[in-house]
Order: sequence, then C-alpha cells, then structure tokens
Amino acid sequence: MLPNDKRLYELDSLRGLAAVGIVCWHYTNMWHTTPLAGIFAPFYTYGLLLVDFFFVLSGFVLARAYWNDHRRESTARNIIERIARIYPLHFVTLISVIPIQFALQHRIGPLDYLFKYNNAYHFTLNVFLLNNSGLEQGFSFNTPAWSISTEMLVNLFFLLAITFRRRTAIIFMVSAWVLSAYAIAKHGLITNYFTFGINPGIHRTVAGFFIGVALYNAMHSAIDTPRTHARIHDVICITAILAVLVFMAHRSATSITDAAVSFILFPTIIASAIRGGIIRRVLRTPMLVYLGEISYSIYLTHFVLLVATLLLASFITTPLPYNVGIFLIGFLALTVFFSALAHRFIEIPGKRFVMRISTARNLVSEVRDAS
Repeated sequence: MLPNDKRLYELDSLRGLAAVGIVCWHYTNMWHTTPLAGIFAPFYTYGLLLVDFFFVLSGFVLARAYWNDHRRESTARNIIERIARIYPLHFVTLISVIPIQFALQHRIGPLDYLFKYNNAYHFTLNVFLLNNSGLEQGFSFNTPAWSISTEMLVNLFFLLAITFRRRTAIIFMVSAWVLSAYAIAKHGLITNYFTFGINPGIHRTVAGFFIGVALYNAMHSAIDTPRTHARIHDVICITAILAVLVFMAHRSATSITDAAVSFILFPTIIASAIRGGIIRRVLRTPMLVYLGEISYSIYLTHFVLLVATLLLASFITTPLPYNVGIFLIGFLALTVFFSALAHRFIEIPGKRFVMRISTARNLVSEVRDAS
C-alpha cells in the first residue's frame, strides 16, 4: 500500500509484540498455567485487551494508506486489496483447524469451549467473514478470527465513507464512533451485550479503529517532518507502555479504565513511537520489524497450533510440561516458525493471487466494453 521508504516500521514492531502478547493470553487460557509469570503476567492476566491495540493501529495505518486523493475514490480496488490481505490466510487456517478439532473431539469428547458452535452454519459464516457479525451464536473454529470478521466489516464501512467529501465522511465516522462509545460506556469494552442490535465486537472495533483514524488525521502532517523533542517522546512512549503493562497485570478493569487504555494510552504509544528517538530505533531493529511483518500469521496460526498441541497431548501418557518456562518459549518459537512459513507461502502468494485475478477480470471487462 505504501512504498518502503514511507513505511512506519516501528508500528510493524508494535503489532508483532502485541501479537505475541495475545498468544500468551490464549496459552494460559488453554492450559490454565502461567510459566515465566514475572515476564508475561500482563499478557496472561489481560492480554485480550491487545486486540484493541490492533484496532487502533489498523485505523491509523488504513487512514494513512487510503484516505488521500490518490486512493480514496478507488473503492473497488481498495476493497479487493483488503480482501486479498485478509482472506487467504483466514480461509487456510479455517480449513486447517477443522480436521484437528474433529480428531480432538473424537479423542477427548465434547469440549464446549472449543466445539460448541463448530457446525455447518458457523462454517458458512466463517467462509464469508461473518463469524462475528451478529449472526453467530458464539465463537467457532479458529476462535481469534472473530476480530478479523469485525475488522473486515469496519474496513468496508471506512472505505465507503471516504469516497464522500471529507466533511460528510467525518460525519459518518463520528456518528458510528459515538454510537459505539455509548455502547461501551453502558456495557463495557469487553462484553456480551448487544446495543442497538449490534454485536459488541463490532462496537469494540469501531471505537478503536476510528480513534486510530482520528489520530492519523491529527498528526499526519508531522509524520514526515524532522523529529524534535525525541527524548520527550521516548519518555512518553515508555511511560505509556509501562502504564498499560501495569494495568493489564493487575486487571483493574472497568468500562472506564478499559476505554482509557484503548482510547488514550494506545494512541499515545503509537504517536510517541513515531516521533521518538531511541524507542523508534529500537522498534526498527530487523528482528522486531520481521515479527511485525508476520504478526497477522502469528495471530491466525497460533490457535491452530494450540489445538494441535492439545491433540498431540491426547496421544501421550505423560502430561506435557505446559507450566515450564522452556516449554512456553518453545511454543512461541514454534508459532513464529510456522507463522513465517504461513506468511511466505500462504499470506503473500494468496494476496498476489487475489490481486492477479481481480486485475485479469478488469482487463476482460475493459475488452468487452471496448468491443
């Protein structure tokens, strides 16, 4: 979407670190253990909040990529580009998890927290990225993909909104955000309550995403300007990160504190990382940047690996040492390894394939129109 010299690599790294935090959250919820708690306690306790960091970051990145005179009116291409980015890996991980869960169900028996809504209806919803649209009865198949569903719906709304004049687009976005902010103020950021008949996951995504869009609009002119007061931004970024980690570790969650972290601290981390000095250089180290590049694969493959590990454990008489730090490190390393493979052999080729098909169809249409 953006040339490499314009890419904000520090944001890639932040996304990658957040993805690892979410892996830890699902790890502890799957095995009910907390190895290396001194390091990973914030992620074990409230790592699910990092999904909201993804939403804020996504709003920022997509506003930068699409809300400009060069891209905003290319609606069809923009939508296809988002589908090409999201769908191939989503579909492959969906198909991959089914035989594992089927075998596991026959090995262990009914596990409602994994299998309750794994049926033809919810498979169809997953295929069309409607698995968290409000049509579902609960989580199904590759559970973390719930946020991919809400992301896609909000992306479509955003890409359609920016085709209007700027003032009109802002009215649409602010209206959507106000409705979602009301729902969050009433029921909390992370809840099961529908408000205005809308899935709470959609409210959560709308709220975070358009905070990210607003952040980009507030600081877009400063992104490419010389960095001043970099040390101050470093201090702000580190302080905000520490505040988030402390909050997550103690899990003093209320509708107000959750929202404050998502709508104040997350944007602060993003803005100060971009304008920082030392923190920006650290986040631009190749290893962290690569972790960010494969973060989408980490997010979608780690649950498949968790379920596969559970299946493996069902064949072994000796319990696996889930509570041992080296086992956790090994699982994280395995997740990164398989995510790197998925990124290289599924995510990137899948995106190219979808874009190539859409380009070929456009050429055929142009030839037909000209004949």
